[in-house]
Amino acid sequence: MIANRSKFNSLLSLEYMVSERENITFDRKSSLSKPASLADDISAFANAEGGTLVVGISNNGELEGINHLNNEKLNDLIEAPRTVCKRMPQYDIEYFPSLTNWVRMTVCF
Repeated sequence: MIANRSKFNSLLSLEYMVSERENITFDRKSSLSKPASLADDISAFANAEGGTLVVGISNNGELEGINHLNNEKLNDLIEAPRTVCKRMPQYDIEYFPSLTNWVRMTVCF
């Protein structure tokens, strides 16, 4: 059975993450995003009360996944909080297997 819910927050289902409007605590980013383009969202979440950033689902909700990324590009996206922010926020990473893999990043303050 494929897990389509976050093990950290049961509200974060695949359906929610694809259809929910982006807001002050939730954002989606294409897997084609450059790590530096994640900096504003990561910083905003870190300076507020945290938030969830999903990489591998485009802004319009299309599931792109991350399977097509080479290891270097995937690692660059995962390490973005550490490499693009002046002060590294606390964060955790969760991978979701579905038709294509994608990744959720929760940024804490």
